[in-house]
Amino acid sequence: MNDLFGPKPRRPRRQMMHVFDAGDACSGADGDEVVIARCRCLACGGETEWIEFHTMTEARRGIPCPQCNGQG
Repeated sequence: MNDLFGPKPRRPRRQMMHVFDAGDACSGADGDEVVIARCRCLACGGETEWIEFHTMTEARRGIPCPQCNGQG
C-alpha cells in the first residue's frame, strides 16, 4: 500500500569521525578539566590533531568528518 503523503523528508546521513587515541584529562584554557583526543574516519581514513572535549562522553560521540560530508 502506498503512503498518502509520500516519504518523509530526512536529512542525509552524516559520516562521523570517532576517537582512536585519547589522553588524560588536563586543565583547559578555562581552568576546567578537559579530555584531549584524536579522531579518525573509518570511511576515508582522515585524522584530526588533538582536540579538546568537555567530557569523555562528548568525545566518544564523535565529530562529523569534513571530507566525507563535503565541508573540507
